[in-house]
Parts: sequence; structure tokens; C-alpha cells
Amino acid sequence: SLYGAPGKCMDASVSGVFAKGISTDTSNKVRIGLMVNTPGSYSVITNTVNGYSFSGSGSLLATGLQFITLTASGTPTNAGVDAFTVTAGSSTCSFTDTVRSPVTVINTDYFPLADGSFWTYDNTFYPGDSIERKVTGAATVNGQSYKVMDERIPFSGHQQLFFRKNGDDYYEYASIDKYTGSVTYSPQITKDILFLKENLAPGDAWMSDEFSGMASFGQEIVIRYSFQCVAVNTSAIINGNVFVNVLKIRMKPEIRAVGGPWGETFETLDLYYAKGVGLIYTRKTRNNFFESEQAIRSWHVN
Repeated sequence: SLYGAPGKCMDASVSGVFAKGISTDTSNKVRIGLMVNTPGSYSVITNTVNGYSFSGSGSLLATGLQFITLTASGTPTNAGVDAFTVTAGSSTCSFTDTVRSPVTVINTDYFPLADGSFWTYDNTFYPGDSIERKVTGAATVNGQSYKVMDERIPFSGHQQLFFRKNGDDYYEYASIDKYTGSVTYSPQITKDILFLKENLAPGDAWMSDEFSGMASFGQEIVIRYSFQCVAVNTSAIINGNVFVNVLKIRMKPEIRAVGGPWGETFETLDLYYAKGVGLIYTRKTRNNFFESEQAIRSWHVN
């Protein structure tokens, strides 16, 4: 029998992003409880509501309260709250799921650079305030044309960031130690860092160029960044907004002494880019411990 029957499914837990017009996949699930009297096989389904439903089957080896997972199939037609009835033999219970409307976009880039576009982000280090970015024009550096992004960090003032797109590749002209706390170069060295690619498949990977310079502690250190595509065409909810066509990238810095082997800095940066919006989420860990995160609050892309 279903845990909670014949009323609300007790401790039911829905996971995944349900968005209007976006097909469900294996990430869209609901966890429900069964009261098992006799071990054996089970088959549990829901009715179809708003274009999608849930189902699951398998075997249970123990008696008592057991939790199973039902996977969704279909495509939600409308945004709103949907009520489902779960059926297992003659036992029924109910749960609800919320379908959201995805954000509307007019741009097709994963990192838009159109003049006048702007983004604001919540950041771990600035609770209640926001980091702001805005594309303000163009500049030429070492013969390359870049879009200039003005970034305002609370209590720290403004700085200019330089980005360019070449085919499917996005570059940032930045200090080579920008994305690591493991080494600081003195004097500062500024180079192009290939930080993002389009038309990726899950598992695709690339390396930045290798950069070398004198570290602040007086030793020549070589650094590079490894990038891996974790997911494509996925969805994410950030600050209540549903983003689709999301590209998830994982970046890790690597360093070595001149002539020595590469070693990890044990820093990981997870970056989410939404097509037509840009960078929507960043999470940094060090030695597998959370260090910081940044989530998009508002934006306007031309």
C-alpha cells in the first residue's frame, strides 16, 4: 500500500526542473513511500496531468516502509501547480508538482557580449548587495578586439573586464592567476584564457594555454586551466528563475615548477551558462569544501 493512502502521499519529494514546453528527462522524479507487507515486485503509476506523468517498477526485498522513485515522462503544457494521483494496485495517494515558465531570450550566445547588456549577481561575500556587470563598448589590446565589461564589486569599486568571441570560442584577457588562490604572480601577467566553447557534448574537455611567470614567493611557476563539459541542454532554477539550454562547465587550475610535473591546486569552479543569458551561477570549492557561490539576480541582454 502507498504510504499516506488514501490521502496525501506522505514524505513525497519531487526533484528536477519542470518547465513549460520542455520535455522531462531522467532528472525529473518523485520519491514516494510504500508500506510493504510481502517482499516482491511492484508497478506504480500516476495519471497524466498537463501533458506528463510518473511511473516506476522494480522489486522490494524487505517489509515495512520502503521508498521508491518514479520517473516523469512527457512535456508539461502549461505553467502552474499540478495534482497527481498515484496508483499501486487498489491503493492511491496524491502529491503536487510545480511547473514554471522558462525565461524568454532573444540572444543565441552562451556568453552574450552585446553593448548595453547587464547582469547582477548575489555573492556569498556580499550578502544583501550585488555584483554588477555591464557591456560598455569595445577596446583593442595587442591587435585583438575585445568587448569591455564594467564590473562593480561592493566596497571595491569598478574594474574593466575584456572578452572576445572567435567562432565557437570565448576568451577573457585577464591576469593568469585570476581563477586560483594558489599562486600570485609578481609582476602581474595578462593573457588570453579560453574559458568557454559552444557546440559541446558532455565529457568534452580542453586546456587553456600554459602560462609562466615569477610567483610572489620568488619561484618561476607554470599554470594552466583544465575545463570539462559536465552537461548540455539541461535546466536550472536560480533565484526562482527557470533557465533552459544550460551548459555546465567544470574548471580546475593546475600548476608546476619549471621542468616539474603538473599538480592540482584542489580548487574546483563550477560554472553554469544559459543560452541567451550568459553566466548564471558559479560555485567554488577548495579541497572539496564549499568556498563561495554567485547566483544571477537580474539581467538584460540585447
